[in-house]
Amino acid sequence: ACIWRLLPRGTLRAAPGLPSVIALRGAVCAAFFGTEAFLPLLLSRERGLSPLWAGIALSVGALGWSAGSQYQGHARNGWSRHRFLRVGTSAVFSGLLLTCAATWPSVPVWLAILGWTIAGLGMGLISASLSMLALSMSAPGEEGANGSALQLCEATVVAAAMAVGGSLFAVLLSTSAQAAYLANFAIALCMALLAMALVGRTGARGLVIN
Repeated sequence: ACIWRLLPRGTLRAAPGLPSVIALRGAVCAAFFGTEAFLPLLLSRERGLSPLWAGIALSVGALGWSAGSQYQGHARNGWSRHRFLRVGTSAVFSGLLLTCAATWPSVPVWLAILGWTIAGLGMGLISASLSMLALSMSAPGEEGANGSALQLCEATVVAAAMAVGGSLFAVLLSTSAQAAYLANFAIALCMALLAMALVGRTGARGLVIN
């Protein structure tokens, strides 16, 4: 109810430019971390992985994130920030789609792990790009406030999405474990689709990696 007072004007309606950059940060992080919260449970409880292997499977997402971040930070191929955001959000959505398919027993676990790696790669392409965009679009003296807004939007949207997803999970688990996971993953996928839609409103097309 109060978050609109703490974010730049227009963030909640994804106004073009800086507000959409901040909104995109919240949406894509809610998609990624909303899935991450339930993935180890899915792999250990439903797919039979030990806690060790479930943790290792989760860690490959961090490796993908590192690889994506390293690439966008050292690329010299003329990619614009808009292209990094477009490719990154598409990778997050595609990767989460593969990961969420693990709720069906017939889908091999390695496919979910591959999907999680792809999602991490996408996050690596996106994360630093959004921080750079927020700073480049800030008026002199507003860099700190807008940097804080990025973090605040991320924390708030992630918490809200996980609260709703976790509540649905608790309600549905006694009826159908698959439905419980799918309800949570559906929220994450919707947030990833929202992130893809927001890329065109960020105003990042003209910013090119030198």
